[in-house]
Amino acid sequence: MTGTSQAKGQPDGGALSKAVIGTYEEGLKIVGRKSDVHTADFSATEAITQFFAGSIEDANPSYWDAGYAEAQWGGIVAPMGLLATLSKALPWRPGGVETRRNIVFSVPLPGATVINASAETEFFRPILLGDRISSYDEVSGISLEKTTRLGTGHFVTVVTTYLNQNGEIVARNTNNVFRFIPHEKGDA
Repeated sequence: MTGTSQAKGQPDGGALSKAVIGTYEEGLKIVGRKSDVHTADFSATEAITQFFAGSIEDANPSYWDAGYAEAQWGGIVAPMGLLATLSKALPWRPGGVETRRNIVFSVPLPGATVINASAETEFFRPILLGDRISSYDEVSGISLEKTTRLGTGHFVTVVTTYLNQNGEIVARNTNNVFRFIPHEKGDA
């Protein structure tokens, strides 16, 4: 990819300092490109399922009652709110090994500041205990330049597809992120 990876005003080594800076035209060349498939470092477990459900006080028997869950789903299921957690690599490993980079930072565009504008997730099948989730991202669109109260930049649409260990689609998330150059203080 063309462009520089140094983001103005960001500390060396931070996530934003690794954003690929480029032009809108360079960014458009990334539309339709898919990331590698990334497999989570751990599977859905009863402990994480019940910890999550207990944290939000969700008494759904699909998370707690093996007999009920078996009859309904084929086994205890993980709450769909755990999808993002169950699809991640560890955020850090000894030796400073980078695990997975957000594709939004790989798109060559002006600006390295991001804010999530919207997200919509479609669920197709339950996540059963023991499932190991894989996912891949695809940049599906980049808007023309927009100026908002925050700054000037582009909305980048990323579709993430989540699969279980059998290659079956579990969910699909469409995320719109505003990647921009903030207004100088006093410009807004």
